[in-house]
Amino acid sequence: MVAWISLNSGQFSLTLKTLVAQTVIFYIWKERNARLHNSIISSPIVVFKRIDRSVRDSILARSTRKNFRGLLSQWFTFE
Repeated sequence: MVAWISLNSGQFSLTLKTLVAQTVIFYIWKERNARLHNSIISSPIVVFKRIDRSVRDSILARSTRKNFRGLLSQWFTFE
């Protein structure tokens, strides 16, 4: 992930990379805590869907900001 963030390919903006990295770390940490403290295990597909939804929601909530314009289309290239 660190290599992807520092890669300057120009395909993905630094704002999107930062947002995705923060979201992935948050949901992995949340999954870890759920497994340790509540014995609740989510499948990798469920965790990915939560990450995907969170990234989309974050982009849509900030769509009027200059740095967030066009990020949704960049995010859709991952699919």
